[in-house]
Formats: sequence, C-alpha cells, structure tokens
Amino acid sequence: GGQVTTDVSGCITRMNPAAEKLTAWPINDARGKPLNEVFHIVNAQTREPAADPVRHVLETGRVVGLANHTSLLARNGMEYQIADSAAPIRSSSGDTIGVVLVFSDVTSKYEASERLAESEKRFRTLADTGQALIWTSGLDKLCDYFNLSWLNFTGQTLEHELGNGWVEGVHPEDLDNCLKTYVGAFDRREPFSIIYRLRRHDGEYRWIQDDGTPRFDSRGEFIGYIGHCLDITEHQLAGKELGDAKAMLDAAFEQNPFPMALVTVPDSILRIANKACKEFLAIEEELNYLGKPLLEIPQTWQEYDLDGRPVPIAELPLAKAMTGVVTRNELYRIERKDGETRWELVSGAPIYGRDGQIIAAFITFPDITDRVLAEKALLEAKGQAEAANKAKSEFLANMSHEIRTPLNGVLGMLQLMGTTTLDDEQKEYVLTAIKSSKRLTRLLADVLDLSRIEAGKLFIQESDFELNNLKESVTDIYSLAAKEKGIQFQVAFDSFAQQKLRGDEARLRQVLFNLVGNAIKFTNKGHVRVESFQPRPQNTNIPRVLFTVSDTGIGIPDEILKNIFEPFSQAEGSYTRRFQGAGLGLSIVRKLVALMGGELCIDNSEADGTTIYFSVPLKLSAMHQKQSEQPTHPIGNLSNAGLRILFAEDEEVSLLSGKRMLEKSGYAVTTAVDGQEALQRLSEQEFDLILMDIQMPVLDGVEATKRIRTSGTSYAGIPIIAMTAYAMTGDKEKFLAAGMNDYISKPVDMTDLRTVIDRVVARRSTE
Repeated sequence: GGQVTTDVSGCITRMNPAAEKLTAWPINDARGKPLNEVFHIVNAQTREPAADPVRHVLETGRVVGLANHTSLLARNGMEYQIADSAAPIRSSSGDTIGVVLVFSDVTSKYEASERLAESEKRFRTLADTGQALIWTSGLDKLCDYFNLSWLNFTGQTLEHELGNGWVEGVHPEDLDNCLKTYVGAFDRREPFSIIYRLRRHDGEYRWIQDDGTPRFDSRGEFIGYIGHCLDITEHQLAGKELGDAKAMLDAAFEQNPFPMALVTVPDSILRIANKACKEFLAIEEELNYLGKPLLEIPQTWQEYDLDGRPVPIAELPLAKAMTGVVTRNELYRIERKDGETRWELVSGAPIYGRDGQIIAAFITFPDITDRVLAEKALLEAKGQAEAANKAKSEFLANMSHEIRTPLNGVLGMLQLMGTTTLDDEQKEYVLTAIKSSKRLTRLLADVLDLSRIEAGKLFIQESDFELNNLKESVTDIYSLAAKEKGIQFQVAFDSFAQQKLRGDEARLRQVLFNLVGNAIKFTNKGHVRVESFQPRPQNTNIPRVLFTVSDTGIGIPDEILKNIFEPFSQAEGSYTRRFQGAGLGLSIVRKLVALMGGELCIDNSEADGTTIYFSVPLKLSAMHQKQSEQPTHPIGNLSNAGLRILFAEDEEVSLLSGKRMLEKSGYAVTTAVDGQEALQRLSEQEFDLILMDIQMPVLDGVEATKRIRTSGTSYAGIPIIAMTAYAMTGDKEKFLAAGMNDYISKPVDMTDLRTVIDRVVARRSTE
C-alpha cells in the first residue's frame, strides 16, 4: 500500500513508491506541500471532499481511519477506491511530531461489492414486481426472504413469514408432503417441484406450484435455496375438467348406440372401438383389439356394395379417411361370420393435428338394417299400389266404355226422336230425357276427372267461347231444381260476358255446375246467387274474371271446413243420407281452378250460409269483338251436306242411331263394323271423312288409323275423327299421335259432332 509521512504542520515529508504511483505525485514535487494538495480524497457517492485524516490526527492525537466509500483523485485523473488509516508520530517525550498515513487500493473489492449490491437490488426489484411468489432460505433451512408478491398474496408481513412462519398458510392436508419434499431435496442439494394449496389473503386456498433450486456462492459453496411459486389453480381445475371431459367423451363413445372406431395415422393402430361396434361386427366381448395394428386384427366380416361386389379394404371409408378423403353416408351390405346379413351407413373423416398433418381417421357406421328392410317393404307396397292404381285406371276406362256405349245409344235415339213429329208434352219429355242423359255423362266425367287430377294427368284445353253461353247453361240446368225447392235462383253476369274469351270452357262449366249444384242441394230456403264480373281494370290481354256462388244454406262447420275440399269429404256423415252424393264435387272444383291458374276461397257461416269465390285468368280471343251468334245446325240443315262419311262402329245401337243422325244431317253415310271392314270400304270407294270408333273387334280404330296413314294410298291423308267411349287421361293424345285429326267422346251430342266435322273439314280445306 501507499505510505505518506507529514510533519507537525501537515506538510508531506516522505512518500513511498506505491504512494507516488497512486497519487501520481513524485516525492520531489510533493515534498513540503500540504497533504490535501497531493492526497485529494472525496466521498465516492456524494463527491463531497472527505475529511483530512492527517489534520484529524494532529488535532486529536489518536489513530483515525477513512470513512467507507472514499475515492482518491490522482494527479493524472485516475480515481481509486481506497482504505486507509492515519496515526501520530511521537517523540521520545511523547509529543506529536508528525503523522504517518497508510492507504491501499481497494477499487476491485469496492466494485465487486457495488456489483453485488446492485445485483441484490435488481433481484429484489424484479422479485417484488414480478407475479411469481419468491422466497429464499439459508443453511439453516429457514426462510430469510419473501418477495412483495408473496406478501401481497398471503396478506402477511415479512416478519410473520420469515423462518417457519409461512407454513401456517399451507393447507393442512398438503403440509406434511410439502415439508418432506423440501427437507429431502435440501439434504441432497437437489432441485424440487411440489404442488400444494396455499391460503390467499381472502381465505381461499389456491393451488401453487413451487419450484426450488439450490444456491451456491462464488466459491461454489452451498448457501441455501431460492424458490418461485405460481398460482396454477385455473390450470389445475382445467386439468380436472379435461380429465372429466375425457371420461365423459370415453363414456359417450362407449355408450353411443352407433358403432364407432378411430385409428391413428400413420401407424394404423386401432385406438377406439365402442361396444356398439363390437356388437355390430359380432366380435366377442373378451377379444380386445385396441392398441393393435389393423393388419393384425382378423376380419370376420365382409362388406358388399349395392351391386353385390365385395369391397376391398382399401376402398372402404376408413382407408379413405386415412388418406384425407371424407365419406358421407355410403351404404354397404355386411355379411358377418355368424351368417347374419346387416346393412350399414358408413361415414368417415380424417382428423388433423396442429401442424396440418393427418393424425387419425374416424368412422361411424349406424346399423340401418331395419330401415333398409322397411324401404324394401315400402317399395313393394308402392309397386302394389301402382299396380292397384293401374287396375283402377283400367277399371275406370272399362267402366267409362261400358256406361258410355249404351248411353250413346240412348242419347242417339232420343235425339232422333226429337226430329220426329211430337206434341209439346212429348217434346218436353224428350228434352228432359236428353238433359238427364247429359247430366249422367257429366257425373261420369266427374269420376274420371278426379282420377285424372289426382294422377296429375288432366290438362287444360283452351278454345274461344262467351261467358253468356255459360250463363245460359247454368240457368237452364238449375232453374227447375231451384224452383222445385222453393228457393230463388239468380244468375247475374256483367257486360264483359258478351266478349269472346279464350279458356277451357268445359272445365269452367264443370266448376260452376259443381258449385251451383251443391248450393241448391244444401239450401232449403232463401236463395242461391251466381255472379261474374271483372273486379277492376286489368291488363286487356289477360283479364281475370271473378265468379261467386252464394247461398243461404246450412253452411259448413268450422271443424269440417279445412277438409271440405278433400275427395269424398262432406260436411257431416249424415249429409250423405240426407242429400246423397259422393263428395267429389268440391275436390274437383279446387283442383280444376288451380289447373286453370286461378284461386279459390270460402266465406262461410253456419247461420248465414256459404259464399265461394274463385277467379281465373281468361284471355281475350283474337276475335274478341262481339260476334253475332251463329245459328245452330238443326238436324237436316248442314253447311257440309253431302259429305261422304265412312262410319266405323261395332255396337249395333250406336251404329244405327249414329247413321240415322248423320243421314238426317245431310251426310252420305257408309258403315263398317270393325277396322278391317273400314279398310276394305276405303279400298272400294272414295270418302271425304271417317268417323272411327276406337274399340272394335278384328282391328281396332287406332291400328286401323295407323295402317291408313302408312298405306301410301290416295286416301292416306283422309280426315279421321275418333268417336269413343274411352275418356281416360292421355286417350285423346294417343289418338292424335296415331294420326287421327280430332276427337269426340260418347255419348255423342249431334250438335257437338257437327261442330267437330265442320272444324276438321275447314282445317282440311285450308291446308
């Protein structure tokens, strides 16, 4: 160290080399100078001048040491941390004759101490500002430090926690294991980690993970432990919840009624196969294939596709899912080793990990055997129903033919009778009989139409007509019936009814007749009123016409109203006995109105009766201006008189009545009783037109027409009109497709027949 000697006045007399080096003053320069000029010392922290130790010794006569944190400022600008002491130099008589100052450079030690202090400060700052609860202990195993986070968490003071005070906050159930772990690790000088419950300041115990690490000084000597603790309550609870969730998921898999399986990828190991899976595949309960590769699991079943082809394993949904292919609801038939056949609906999908790679494949394959069998039974039932429906259609066709054929004869004879000389009473009887025949025809048409509508095979056929004709028809048909019941019958159509319209007149008439007939049937007093008008100005090309049929009858109960338009539905079962009827009318009405693009609604009251509204779009005819009414053709007055007509009909009465009506209309008629005879007649003489019955022996009308059209003869293009008792869906289209030019159904009204003949002849003349 450095050594400086001064005289009694404090001036330097000697300096050793160490003092010269530290102060950067050579002795020759320093000798005789006051100490404080050469030995310039300050407080290292405040930079204030430090007390002169020599002066203090001279004043007190005692040895004195420098205060801590003293810095020596050398002449060359260097600064050293020093430790020194000063002592008096005494004479033989004991008087102070000078001072000796001894000092040493402790800069390295000071800096190390400062670094340690700074490190300690940083440690405590970090410890107090972090979220972790930090503690330290010494060689005696007792805790000597707890950071601010620990104290805030526990709500205790540092004094309380030091030593073993902290153990009071540990949950009693966890304390023994906690201390045992700590002491054991301490004795072995090993790190430890322990989870225990520590009481928080609010009294709640929280789960703490405490990680302890042994501490060593710079020489490697063990000096104790440092530990940091984290509140892992949420993680602990989440872990419990995760465990519970896994348990529930496992239970859900196991108890799920659908067979399920999961295979990990790429090792192809079966990880999940629930109870339903084993039962479906007939795998014995004691066999446990979980954890085994798929290739080591014996396949005691075989899947087949819908064509009956055995499906290779590589094509099944599980194998596809392992390659990333998603499968939805593929149907397979499966044959098990116990000989039972089952049906499965298989879905498979890959499961991806966080890195986007496939880690597993999952499939589910519900047993749908019962459903498949039920569907097969349903298909069989559907086939039977279709067969029954076909049989019904054939029955209706035959019924139509069998009823219309004699009815044609009856109506024909009545029309012929009407051409004879009759008195007024006889004429009334004949006209009434003709009207009754026509009503019977309409009833038959209703039955057939219902079948057509329900089959979706009834089509609208548009033609030009006037609403006035409908008005007259309704009035003529139902006035007498209303009069007989003593009720008022009113029919009011506005001026629009005089215009030529285009629509299906026959279906519109059918709707009105059904509604008016029902209204009169169920009205015992009061009135029935039929009205038609345009509700407001509309597009002149496609106007809508509103019809109303109102009555003061019995009304319809609310509970019945919702079903009243269903086939065979009536207001009450008793009404069938009181009023008769099959319950077809309103069902046909609703469906016909819909077919015509219209709408229908009911205003009903059991006290005041019923009003039915319906509107339909009716186009203006190209000849919409009012035309003078064309006179009807009375029998015997025909514009196409003299036409040579070949009339093919096998039924004797229809042949007789038809021939006579045609002849009375001025036509030249030749007859044939079957299609073969009609071909023979054609080859023998010329005709202008053929009236062809459809169902005839030897050769029917359709086949005869085809032969005529393909004959290549001069008569191959002769007009042919179908006359038939068949009136089923598609009949007309079939006849026209066979080459016939037009169609009229039996029983034949002569006026209608003349109209058809005129239409066909006019069409032929323009070609």
